[in-house]
Amino acid sequence: MLAATALAAAGAGCGSDESSTSDGVTVVGGDVPDRHHPGAEVFLRSGCLACHRIGRSGNDGPGPRLTRVGARLDAAAIARVLVSPRPPMPSFQSLPRSERRALVEYLAARR
Repeated sequence: MLAATALAAAGAGCGSDESSTSDGVTVVGGDVPDRHHPGAEVFLRSGCLACHRIGRSGNDGPGPRLTRVGARLDAAAIARVLVSPRPPMPSFQSLPRSERRALVEYLAARR
């Protein structure tokens, strides 16, 4: 439910620049660049904003801010974290390889 709500809230053409998902996660349109990028779609659909923040969108934890994650970690490190994260973050190993690759590309570009 979160995934569909987050995608709808962040969708182009919404009348407002700011929306909330059903569980209270704030999605601010300008903070999710290139919402049509496959990695951004995976990011939103996977519920990452429930624990992370990008710009003004999402929550302040328990995970770190991802606004400039690509400046801190390279793509290989991001891929490792997605597969073998520290708790309480879930593993995204079960994501289809193409989706995980798109997510890594999206996050690595956040500089």
